[in-house]
Amino acid sequence: MKVESLIPAGGFFPEYFTWVRRLTDAPEPYHIASALSIMSATCSRWAEGRFEVQSLDGTTLSSVYPTSLWVLVVGPSGDRKSTSMDYA
Repeated sequence: MKVESLIPAGGFFPEYFTWVRRLTDAPEPYHIASALSIMSATCSRWAEGRFEVQSLDGTTLSSVYPTSLWVLVVGPSGDRKSTSMDYA
């Protein structure tokens, strides 16, 4: 699977990737992690996730959880991990 197939066609993500690709040659997965951390930091207090499950008797159980995302970037030394996170 190509990384480009994971990026939405419009909105924040393609604009961020267009901007950051001109600044550094860090690998795409690091830029994805950086973009996701920006979105998490921006939306964490206002976004929420809804979890719904249908029980065996047909009733729907649902809960709302605040969203938060922890990002861990792992790669070899000198692979521009810090560079991609610094631009975020």
